[in-house]
Amino acid sequence: AVPMVKTALDDRPSGGAARRRRPKSMQDQGRKGHHVEGEPASTDAAAAAGAGADKIEDMATREKRLKRELNKRAAKFMKGEPVRDIKKIADRKTKAHVRYAETLADDAATNAALHEKWLLPSAPGAIEAEGMERTYRFSQREIADAVDVNAARKAFDLSLPSLGPYKVDFTPNGRDLLIGGRKGHLALVRWSDYRLISEIQTREAVRDVKFLHSWQFFAAAQKKYTYIYDNRGTEIHCLKDHTEVSKLDFLPLHFLLVSIGDQGVLRYQDTTYGKIVAQHRTKLGPCESLTHNPHNGVSLCGHGN
Repeated sequence: AVPMVKTALDDRPSGGAARRRRPKSMQDQGRKGHHVEGEPASTDAAAAAGAGADKIEDMATREKRLKRELNKRAAKFMKGEPVRDIKKIADRKTKAHVRYAETLADDAATNAALHEKWLLPSAPGAIEAEGMERTYRFSQREIADAVDVNAARKAFDLSLPSLGPYKVDFTPNGRDLLIGGRKGHLALVRWSDYRLISEIQTREAVRDVKFLHSWQFFAAAQKKYTYIYDNRGTEIHCLKDHTEVSKLDFLPLHFLLVSIGDQGVLRYQDTTYGKIVAQHRTKLGPCESLTHNPHNGVSLCGHGN
């Protein structure tokens, strides 16, 4: 048999036992910020812990402040006073309904406050008079000279002396203009580029005009009945229930066409399926003024008395 040559590997401990490693706690003693159980924490670790606690406290304070500001903004979107003593309601079913309604109202107000900056991107313009001045004495030329250049460019003079007087209406975005003359002239104008979209002659008096849910449809209160037209001037409907109408209004959130006239009857017609949903006899005579509150949709009528 050939004898084996002894090498350096043969100096290893017998039994294949590996070298003992230090415990993990001892290995981590050299790491910055590591604290081993049973030993006092270093000064740097204590300072870092204190800074973290201050940071957490600052975040909590900021969250409370933002919540207070959100509740303050949401308060103006609340409709009516909340129910104070819900626990005093004896009926359990009524109590559950009231709590559910209060929860829905709070959620709606909070969501409105969160989206306020997108719903109300900017404040509308206004004219403020100084001293003894009166706003109705300001001429169009004076207003055009006072505003900025871009707003002044949007002002133009549309002279139609033969077919007036006219009733006018704008779309909610202000892009389109609808005019209706007392001698039957109806015209739809693109206000942004002063382009005439459509023009028709009804051959009877037009008392009032009103855009519906979009610029593609509008209503015209004519001598006897109220008519619906599209943006090309084509007659779509004849509303024979709306007779001798002097003022028109449209509720965009309810899709309701509102009319009132010489008989003093206030009518609401649903434009989605063409039925009258309500009508009220005011018994106050003819009405020449009609508008609505955009906050709650309540119609306001101006009678002769």
